[in-house]
Amino acid sequence: MTIQNLLDMESGFDCEEFNDSKDCENEMVTTQNWVKFALDLPMNNQPGTVWAYTSCDPMILSGIIRKVSHMSVMDFAAKYLFKPLGIMNYKWTTDPSGNAMTAGSFYIRPQDMLKIGQLVLNDGKWKGRQIVSKNWINASTKSIIPIPGFSFAKSSRSKLLIPQLAYYGDYWYRELLETSAFKEPLLFASGNGGQFIFIIKRLNMVVVFTQGNYESWKAKRALEILAQYILPPFELAAQ
Repeated sequence: MTIQNLLDMESGFDCEEFNDSKDCENEMVTTQNWVKFALDLPMNNQPGTVWAYTSCDPMILSGIIRKVSHMSVMDFAAKYLFKPLGIMNYKWTTDPSGNAMTAGSFYIRPQDMLKIGQLVLNDGKWKGRQIVSKNWINASTKSIIPIPGFSFAKSSRSKLLIPQLAYYGDYWYRELLETSAFKEPLLFASGNGGQFIFIIKRLNMVVVFTQGNYESWKAKRALEILAQYILPPFELAAQ
């Protein structure tokens, strides 16, 4: 198993949260050490062969960061990302052993989510300073792994949107936002409940949504709002 397998949700563990078939996170959060729980999971597939979303993959990466950097993932993120971006107000969820949850349950203000989106839009630069390497931004946002049979637009139950297949990679999603009037490629981060950071490169735009629609299809309606109310004026201006 490689680090890239963990980044792409192709670890091969016997877990699968996307279709609620075997959600290992529910069991993980009852244990004392979430990294150890993830490392002890049984295998179901050869790593790198099957896409299966599980919160356990990013938990292992948090352990790798701690091992290599000799810093907790909380200190690592503060030093190399949050402080350079001026992000000061946020909250981690941690296990009893002090491991931070790196798969979700992280609290941050929408204005700071915008900063992260802007950093990616600007190829890793913030106020003229290179915070993350341009090469890594380019490599980690390709998102070329198809999610079998899944479309955010379709899940939104929108009559406006023409569903397209969603793609994944390095914890980012891609999907073509299509209506009868326009097509626009989206790069985005998505969190449970309807938390989104949308990056529209062609329009030099970042759009953030926060919601409380947990475990509901309504969370995906952000795509319809984006297509119906936010993008059309910019699409017309760009033509």
